[in-house]
Amino acid sequence: IVSQRPRSVDLNILSQMGSFAIMKIIQEDDQRQIASATESTSRELISQLTSLNVGDAVLVGQWTNLPSMVHVEEVKEKKMGADQSATKAWIKADKMKNVGGESTQGLVQKDLLLD
Repeated sequence: IVSQRPRSVDLNILSQMGSFAIMKIIQEDDQRQIASATESTSRELISQLTSLNVGDAVLVGQWTNLPSMVHVEEVKEKKMGADQSATKAWIKADKMKNVGGESTQGLVQKDLLLD
């Protein structure tokens, strides 16, 4: 589960999670929700979540024996996956509407048609 607002995730759901990667959390309600859901986080650790930098995370739970601070580097290239371009899809769909749109009525010999 990924959430920017842990307070809006039901505590029953959070309690079933075995591990957490917690990034910067400023709101006290969100911090309390994380503290309630994780057994191995101290108040001191929770209070430090406001000062984490971009890419910093605290790992807690089954991943580690003790809470661990990690830094995740930004990946600048995409090796897999990409966002869809809505404008390209619309242009392609518009072009496809016109393909085969010509009428073949002029090619039909009227005298061969059955009534």
